Amino acid sequence: MDRFTVAGVLPDIEAFFSIGDSSSGLLQTGTWGTPSRSPFLQVTPGLGVVAVVLLFVVVKEPPRGAVERPLDAPLHYTSWATDLRALATNRSFVLSTLGFTAVAFVTGALALWAPAFLYRSRLASGAREPCAEPRVAVVCARATVLLTYIFIFVGETLLSLNWAIVADILLYVVVPTRRSTAEALQIVVSHLLGDAGSPYLIGVISDRLRRGAPDSFLAAARSLEHALLLCAFAGALGGGFFLATALFLEGDRRRAQLDAQRMLPAEDGDDGEIVVPQRGRPTKVPVSSVLI
Repeated sequence: MDRFTVAGVLPDIEAFFSIGDSSSGLLQTGTWGTPSRSPFLQVTPGLGVVAVVLLFVVVKEPPRGAVERPLDAPLHYTSWATDLRALATNRSFVLSTLGFTAVAFVTGALALWAPAFLYRSRLASGAREPCAEPRVAVVCARATVLLTYIFIFVGETLLSLNWAIVADILLYVVVPTRRSTAEALQIVVSHLLGDAGSPYLIGVISDRLRRGAPDSFLAAARSLEHALLLCAFAGALGGGFFLATALFLEGDRRRAQLDAQRMLPAEDGDDGEIVVPQRGRPTKVPVSSVLI
């Protein structure tokens, strides 16, 4: 871990600015830079603008969904409101997004608070200066700290295994013309309700649990430990969402395939088309135009 990230120097930040865990949860800048390095960091927004301009000017729009539809069937574009309604009723997409949001909640909280929790645990156990009283060392032995590192490694690895699967689920159950909107919604929802607020929420819970307790290393470690238990419930909830996704995945996949092949009725107010002879040639017309 980079020593100069916020998570690496969080105890020093709290001590220097005299802030609690709730205020520390708002420090999600990613890098604790110095003024001498800030001009170099300001170059990245300009590079982002250049990249966007090049995407509009140079990159040609590739054909969408050419593999998933017949060659003679053009893509059926719908309004953005229709796309949002279709995505809201797509159970696999909604459930997988909620599951991924829970994963982002856990990873965001652990990214900031796991190093601070390990540091406080070592202070409470007397393994690091300033040492606590000898009887506190019974709470957390060095072997337990080693197991904590091992379990954190295993847990973070398992949390990262479903990122690619979530992207595959989106491609399975969303038609090509709606995938960009679906991807944008999934990113916004997962980060807005996930890692954007989880560090702050964990900090608020930790401060509330420590209120009224004696000012000691053990109380600081215990309060943060109990606050981090919320991550376990969030992870279990996310697993439930993914299990529920498996119940609807096949059906939503078949529906997306039929929709891409224009074998489902239109969702934008049209009632579908049929082929009828007109002036000696077959022509597609709306069904309502031939019904009396």
